Order: sequence, then structure tokens, then C-alpha cells
Amino acid sequence: MRTRTWKLLAEACGGYSQVPDRMVGESIAGRVWSGVLTIDGAMTEIAATVESICDRWDDLEPPPDPRAVRAAIVDGFRDGLRDHPSQGEYLAVIDRVQS
Repeated sequence: MRTRTWKLLAEACGGYSQVPDRMVGESIAGRVWSGVLTIDGAMTEIAATVESICDRWDDLEPPPDPRAVRAAIVDGFRDGLRDHPSQGEYLAVIDRVQS
């Protein structure tokens, strides 16, 4: 399964391997900022993207660590939400989901 955000970034950057996980998180945050995604939608997109990244690169040795991929995406998401009016609410949801 390829998520919309990751797919669009891959097209823009010249391939999936050219898209840093952190950039995915920043882009998902941008979609929240623009009203395209709700926080629930963002959480779904993050989870689906982690799964997609790990599935795509499962033949690597060692394979991607889902926790590390998620952490990088969430770091980008946090940075992308800087100064968002609902930043505290969104980050509280992220913290609950991660614990």
C-alpha cells in the first residue's frame, strides 16, 4: 500500500528512495495545516506510511525498524506543526498514540 503523501513526494523527488522519512512527517503536517487532513487522518496516514516504507524496503539487510521510521516521521510532523494554533492538541494525540 502506498500512501498518498509518500507517493506524491516520491514523484516530486525522483523516487521513493529520495524521500527522507522526516520529510513525510513535515508533509503530513502541511496537509493538516491546509485542512486536507484531520488529526485522525494524519495518524492514519502516519501509520500507513510506516507500514508502506517497511514493506517497500523489507529486502534490505537489516530491514527498516518500524519504530525508527515512525520516530523520524513523527519528528518531521512535530516540526511541521510548529506554531499551528492546535499544536498542543495534535501533539497530545501523537504522544498518546506513541505510548
